[in-house]
Amino acid sequence: MFEEIDDETGELVVASLRAAAESVTEPADVRGRALASLGAWPEPWVDALIWDAASADDRELRLAALAAMANSEDERWLEEVVPHLASDDPEFRYWAAYACGRIGSESAIPDLAALLDDPDVEVARAAVGALGDIGGSAAIEQLSEFLPRAPEALRPIVEEALEAARAEGSSFFTGLLP
Repeated sequence: MFEEIDDETGELVVASLRAAAESVTEPADVRGRALASLGAWPEPWVDALIWDAASADDRELRLAALAAMANSEDERWLEEVVPHLASDDPEFRYWAAYACGRIGSESAIPDLAALLDDPDVEVARAAVGALGDIGGSAAIEQLSEFLPRAPEALRPIVEEALEAARAEGSSFFTGLLP
């Protein structure tokens, strides 16, 4: 993401995002959005911000930490992300599923499969998208088994996810973001 702009502009953007993410005077949603954007930036100070947000009392910051972990696409965050798939809060389940899809680890497939029948349709949709992004035979099997019982509104999305799962290197979930 940051590679697409010139170095000077990139440094200004990162500095602004860092200032917003570290600010104690900015509202939590602003800090969270800045942090989520920084997730793709591979610097130790970004990791420290993510860890701080992941353990914050503020719900918005904890959700932003999941979004930042997703944007990092780094498998080392999986251990922190997967437990949120079983959260009582559907928003945490949603962002954890999204993060699993972006990280792309097949080890998350069983936990994601459990969310296909989630009572919150957005969580189920996120699980479908994540499985489509991860791909491979295990994801295809889970999506194929889910398709006949999927709610009518989700069936086209499941079919698209199956196509993406069968196509090497595709990124299905990006188009599903709200």
